[in-house]
Amino acid sequence: EVVRRGVSTFKLVQEAWSKGDMTPVCHLLSDGVYERFQTLLAMNKADGKFNRVSGVSVSDQELAHEGRDGGWDRVDLRLTAGCVDEYFDAAGRKVKGGQTWFTEYWGFLRRAGAKERTPDAPDLSCPNCGQAVSVNRTAVCPHCKSWLNSGEHDWVLAEITQQDEWSIWEAQAHGEALGALRRGDPELCAQEFEARASALFWRWQACLVERSPARLAGVSGPGLLEALKASGVGSRRYADVGVGGVSIRSATENDGLQSVRVSVKWRGRRIAGSAVGYEESRLRHTHLTFSRKAGVRTQARASLRSLHCAGCGAAQEPAQPLCAQCGGAFNDPAQGWVLTGLETRDEA
Repeated sequence: EVVRRGVSTFKLVQEAWSKGDMTPVCHLLSDGVYERFQTLLAMNKADGKFNRVSGVSVSDQELAHEGRDGGWDRVDLRLTAGCVDEYFDAAGRKVKGGQTWFTEYWGFLRRAGAKERTPDAPDLSCPNCGQAVSVNRTAVCPHCKSWLNSGEHDWVLAEITQQDEWSIWEAQAHGEALGALRRGDPELCAQEFEARASALFWRWQACLVERSPARLAGVSGPGLLEALKASGVGSRRYADVGVGGVSIRSATENDGLQSVRVSVKWRGRRIAGSAVGYEESRLRHTHLTFSRKAGVRTQARASLRSLHCAGCGAAQEPAQPLCAQCGGAFNDPAQGWVLTGLETRDEA
């Protein structure tokens, strides 16, 4: 059943992408995956182009790995698909593209012990109460108030890894880097950090396009925004960005503060200022550090919703440190994980 659901999600995601808005499928995606697609759409628009895929067909689907990550069931599906992948300019003229085939690994999470949905359950129904839902960015069922993309009741797409970056060893070792932090907080989930890092990596990319660090203001610790400004926000951005994989590098606790460092491996072409020309695509690594006070415990239902309020479930406005609905703080390390470091290095 999970393979069938995975293929269904894959096709729905391709359809939403081609229409230029991921909101209709946000209930199937972690915040990290949603932010990835939405930011890529915005970056394409900034470059005066849009991408459309058609004739999507999945030629091979395989359950590559299944396991446990903290209190979560995790599966990785190997999907090989073909489509017509085309780019158009702002006037609707085709710029490039054609038939292509690709293989990706799609990672799904669901709370351990969650009840399996029936095979005939429609995709636009609440996995908890079964009622039909009209999805908006909040992704909350209007009937039973369940958080639709929390993973509490159904599989959620939490990660997309390119074929040359995925390995069975990485899948099996998932979460081991959390070490002692997990012993004190059993609900701690590796995928929470990878989804959070992915979401904020794409927000950082949007900051570069917009020449302002405002999109990270609501989730950043003291001093980070000033450091981002000093690092060159506004002087450069990247084109043709593609993420290969996301992984946890270290987890530490010192002086009452816990920190987790996550690496995003990606490729992109750097554009200096408003220049039209750009360098060749290069492999790069962006390291994001998240910190919280020791003793804070994970709220499992909020793990995959890193850009929503953990209290009321409302979507976070990027530049706002407080929830507009309930007043909860997004950048308080006494309540949860806060972005405290971001640095990028080009691979030699």
